[in-house]
Amino acid sequence: MALLLALTTTVKAATLIDIGSTAPSSNLILSHPLTNNAGSLAWQKSTALSRDRKLVQPFLAPGTSSDSYQLQTFTFLNPSATQSVNGSGFTISLLDLTATQLGTPTTAEYQNPLFTESGTASSFATTANDYISISLDTPWTLTGGHYYGIALSWGSGVTFAQLNVQESTATTGIGNLYMSNDNGSTFSSFTSSVFYLQAVPEPSVSALFILGIGAVVLRFRRNLRRRTIIS
Repeated sequence: MALLLALTTTVKAATLIDIGSTAPSSNLILSHPLTNNAGSLAWQKSTALSRDRKLVQPFLAPGTSSDSYQLQTFTFLNPSATQSVNGSGFTISLLDLTATQLGTPTTAEYQNPLFTESGTASSFATTANDYISISLDTPWTLTGGHYYGIALSWGSGVTFAQLNVQESTATTGIGNLYMSNDNGSTFSSFTSSVFYLQAVPEPSVSALFILGIGAVVLRFRRNLRRRTIIS
């Protein structure tokens, strides 16, 4: 990854933004890669233009209700070379879209998220086709077969911030990308975004081996203490 930017906490836990030139490939819960270039949509806030455009990407979590995932990272493709966040605060939320599923989110669904994390991104400029990842400090639990939405918004004190989100035709289980009007009360439908959901990484084989050795050593010490006490 090319650049790692730390964010300060504004609502809940700290968040990180990671910028890279390649799409995520490990620990994927769900992915919607670029299959055709359907344009892009601006995640933008500008006080000069009286704009505050929030985005929501609906999706169906894979599997059934017996499947559970710990969402760690949300990644989208930014196709534009000149974008800026200027130290802006932002919020990422997980919406419960049981009622609307992959359709237009309601105001109530948007205003009552299941989870929310916020932070402040350091100023940076992107290059064309950067993958921008937001990593959660506290993983969010997803249940298979349930409809959710990832919502992105800029903070209340932001005067200008913009990142573009690449669009690509929706596939099964992937809804269109929705953008709010400037007061944030209603949403309009656009083509689905290119995005990736990653789970908390599984422990490596070496880490599991070390944990196993530690457990054996601990058990040996306990047994040795018991023998010492008995004798």
